[in-house]
Order: sequence, then C-alpha cells, then structure tokens
Amino acid sequence: MRQPRITRPGACYHVTSRCANKEFFLRGREDFALALLRRAAAFSGVELLDFALMGNHFHLLVRVPKAKPVSDDELKRRVLALYGEKRGDRLLKSWAKWIEKGEASRVEEAKAKLIRRMYDLGEFVKTFKENFSRVFNRQTGHTGTVWETRFHSVLVATEWNALYAVGSYIAANPFVAGCCKIAAAYAWSGYALARCGDRLAKEGIVQIVRLAQGDRLPREAAEALAMYEEQLERRRPGAVSGRLPAGVDLATLGARLMRGQACSKAEKPYCEEAALWRGGAIGSKESVARLAAELRKPVPEREWADGLYAVRGEDRLAMPDRDGPFRAVA
Repeated sequence: MRQPRITRPGACYHVTSRCANKEFFLRGREDFALALLRRAAAFSGVELLDFALMGNHFHLLVRVPKAKPVSDDELKRRVLALYGEKRGDRLLKSWAKWIEKGEASRVEEAKAKLIRRMYDLGEFVKTFKENFSRVFNRQTGHTGTVWETRFHSVLVATEWNALYAVGSYIAANPFVAGCCKIAAAYAWSGYALARCGDRLAKEGIVQIVRLAQGDRLPREAAEALAMYEEQLERRRPGAVSGRLPAGVDLATLGARLMRGQACSKAEKPYCEEAALWRGGAIGSKESVARLAAELRKPVPEREWADGLYAVRGEDRLAMPDRDGPFRAVA
C-alpha cells in the first residue's frame, strides 16, 4: 500500500524520480529537460530553488506557495509559459472564439481546470514528467513508460539545517557520483548554473538562503551564493574545493556500498541519507513535533544527524540510521 505524501501549504520539498529500468533517458537531453522543468514551474507557481538533472534521475528542491487567486492576465502569462507562444496563442484564440459563440461558460470551465493544477506539488511534477515523456517518445520512437513508479517527495522544514542539508545533498550529487571534479563544473545543476550567472538559478539559491537564514538576510546574490557554498563544502568536503579528505575514494565507495560494506567515518558525509529522499518530512525536533501533533503521532525519540529529525508517511514516524535504512519508533 502506497504511503500518503506529507504536504503542507507553503512548504519546501525534496523531489526525486528515476527513469524506468534505470535507463539514461535524460542523458544528452538535460537542456531540454531543464526548459520543460522551468516551464512547468512557471505555470504551476512553484519556486524551483535548486536541482540536479542526472542521466537517469533528477533531484529538485522546490517551494510550493500557498494557493492564491489567479487573474486573467496572470493565467494568460502562465499558459504561454507552459505551452509556448504558438500553442499558447492558439489556446487563447480558441477561448476568444468560444466567447464570440456565446460559450463563455466553456471558457470559464477550461480556466478553472488549469487553475486547479496550480500550487500543487503532484500536478507540477506530473506536468514536467508527462511533457518530457511525450516529446521523448515522439523523437525516439520509444514505447511504454519513461519514468519508474511515482516520484518521491520529502517535506523539508524551512529551517537552516534542514534546507542546507537537502540543498547540499542535491548540489553535491553530481560530484559524489563522479560526474565532475567539483560541483560547480556540472552543467545541469542549479548551483552550477548560479555560479555561471544564470538569473533564475541565482534567484533559487538566494531564496534557499533567505528561507534558511530568516532575519539574517544576505545583502546580495554573491553573498548568498558564498553562504551556500560554505554549507556545501562543510557538509560534502571537496564538492567546492575539489580536495577530498584523506581516506576517501568516491570512485570505489558506491561499489563497496552496493556490496553491503560499511563506509568509514571519513566517507560518512558522502553516503546517501535515506531521510533526505524517501517519502516523509525532516526538520528540527520542534518542527517535527508540530507536524507530529497535526498527525496525532508521537514525536521521534532518537536524534538524527546535526539535530535533524524525520517523519515518514502518515501512519508512522521513523528515524533513519546513519547508514541509511529507517528504524520505526512508532
């Protein structure tokens, strides 16, 4: 039975999804995928804070604002953002023709259907994945599903430790996977694009830092990026500098973990933390306690890394061991 997602208005999420059979369908199509991702975000009203588009999967850190009224002008802008100028213009002209024919109710129904897809995590990811699948299948002749099962989502408390833990995990993912010598050298991540001056990517990193720092807002984008890099290097040593600690060999770490071998203390920061990508929520003990109260569940009693706690699913609370798997406590 599928675990219900934990969602809350205005929350941040770490979203992951893998290609079917672990095929590298995204490889060579990262630029196109990013364009579709940004279109979906602009249409949905979702803030794309950071991301990493890997060959056979992706990581996103997003914020889904609370739903608010959408004016006709804003709806038109979002339609054009999603469908592009030509297709979007055809849709808008069809609405005008319906009104001329006295079918205004038909237009309102179409508008309402689009608005219901906004400010919704599931609809945002669905829009991106379906659009990519449609074009990918048409261009390659591929048949069948492109994506493996449903996407994973983890609610991330808007606190500095939780946001930086997830942000650094995403930004360092290509580095840890051996795709680049430093995280900034990977062409299809929000952090790397922000370093290159991409406006939207910089806005995303600045928003992460603003949410994380609260009242201690950075004065400018360069300062926010420096603060983000400081957290990235502290949590994943070498991701910014390229200098790995003694005793760390990322080229062999993955294979050893697949064989069930334990990682050393120096390798711990590079080992996947299940709480960061398996469905649930993470945050400080206080934020998890508030969420647990809403769910009418007991608060986790065991501490996880750096003071973070974890909630998994709607029917039980769980804590991850440092080595990865969850250990139920309720």
